[in-house]
Amino acid sequence: MKSIVFVVLTLISISIFGDSSHFGSQNCAQCHQKQYEHWKKTPHFKAENSLTDAQKKEAKCYSCHKPEQSDVGVSCESCHGDGKYYAKSYVMKDKELAKKLGLKPITKSSCSKCHNKYSLHGSEKDPKKEPVCTTK
Repeated sequence: MKSIVFVVLTLISISIFGDSSHFGSQNCAQCHQKQYEHWKKTPHFKAENSLTDAQKKEAKCYSCHKPEQSDVGVSCESCHGDGKYYAKSYVMKDKELAKKLGLKPITKSSCSKCHNKYSLHGSEKDPKKEPVCTTK
């Protein structure tokens, strides 16, 4: 009986409060102001705005230009992972705990999810392959 009550309460809380682990770039800025201000001047911040109207209708373009967890363009969490659980200051002071709670390091592999031979801005461009986001 207790497990049924728990499941019901969990479902109710998810429906009321949502199940998002997204933290938001503005919240990241509370501790990382310098990085936030720099990011706002980068193409990542403006990634969604760089799409044409036709591209904005394509899910394949949004997967890189405005990932689901992003509040604008390519946000902090697009690369570092959803921050709801690792963003607390006591967690961020413990690198191993932060990683266990979802903080992702920035690596060549994490960048190549979008910057690859199939993208217009890829670091591994292949002229024989048609870029993914070329919808006009």
